Amino acid sequence: MKIKKLIDLCKKRGCFYLFEDERVQWLSDGVALYPLYNVPEFDEETLCRTFDITEKQQEKSCLDTKCACPLNTVLMISRTAK
Repeated sequence: MKIKKLIDLCKKRGCFYLFEDERVQWLSDGVALYPLYNVPEFDEETLCRTFDITEKQQEKSCLDTKCACPLNTVLMISRTAK
């Protein structure tokens, strides 16, 4: 799934969660986790600036970048055929 589509899902749900493990950063909309392959590492500021998340959207959203990836849970990963 393209990262722009993931951001749109997060905007729609009003949740942005960034998780990190030792290999990859993950983005969640509060329902599923999506791996962020081949992109720079994001923090709150760079995520918002890169994907035009306005201050108003930030105020209405839950945005958390200080989370550890919940390794003891089942990860649901959305993949689309190319």
